Amino acid sequence: MKQEERELERRCVAYARRKGWDAWKNENNGNKGIPDYSFLHPSGRFVMVEFKRNEKARIRPEQVTWQQKHPTVVFFCWDFEMFLKIIEL
Repeated sequence: MKQEERELERRCVAYARRKGWDAWKNENNGNKGIPDYSFLHPSGRFVMVEFKRNEKARIRPEQVTWQQKHPTVVFFCWDFEMFLKIIEL
């Protein structure tokens, strides 16, 4: 994972936790393409986020499949402002 992506993940996860969300890193466990992180808010809102270092970063077909199967839950994110929009939907 590139440093830019790691820093974006760190910043977004820290922010979400400060706002009351639970956040955990997903493990592959045979689920190819599973998004990087899951976020669960006390309100019941649940999202999964695949972090990318920028908008030109490659999105693998398996990652696209996850988003297509769960369009209201799975999101791609390449900057902090985008993350704010995702969790404030």
